[in-house]
Amino acid sequence: MNHIPTVLFVCSGNYCRSPMAEALARKHLRLAGYDSRIAACSAGTRDVYAGQPPAPLVVEVLRECDSDGAAHRPHLITSDEIAQADLILGVAGEHVEWLAQNYPEAAARTYLLTDLIGEAWDMIDPGVQALDPLRQCAGTIEQVITSGLSEMIQRVQSTSKANR
Repeated sequence: MNHIPTVLFVCSGNYCRSPMAEALARKHLRLAGYDSRIAACSAGTRDVYAGQPPAPLVVEVLRECDSDGAAHRPHLITSDEIAQADLILGVAGEHVEWLAQNYPEAAARTYLLTDLIGEAWDMIDPGVQALDPLRQCAGTIEQVITSGLSEMIQRVQSTSKANR
């Protein structure tokens, strides 16, 4: 069975930032012609929203960004997801730290999302109650993914299980 290189986005509840990053990464991978060669997924460090439907306003904002988050189901990250991920991107420093503590074996392939553009800052949690903060967060995530897309593709391919 062939392994498709995978990038895993991680936030706290897998309800807002990481699902947006996943959907926006899928969009830009598709636009760049990589959608069949690199997969994107997301998970959370806490199970507070596990099993719930996606946040309605997040789905709305993603629709405005020509992305789709309607099928997403928030969940707690699993050891299988860690094992399958070739590149793991935390949306904030706390997520990178949590991953380092809970999955030290993945440290060499775990980064802060903004590291893709050579920077180190957190995506602030906009909550899911108002459209404007969600739009601003999605815009910032999309900017980072767009600017860092070639870096993301290079990193996910260079750490792919095929090369491990």
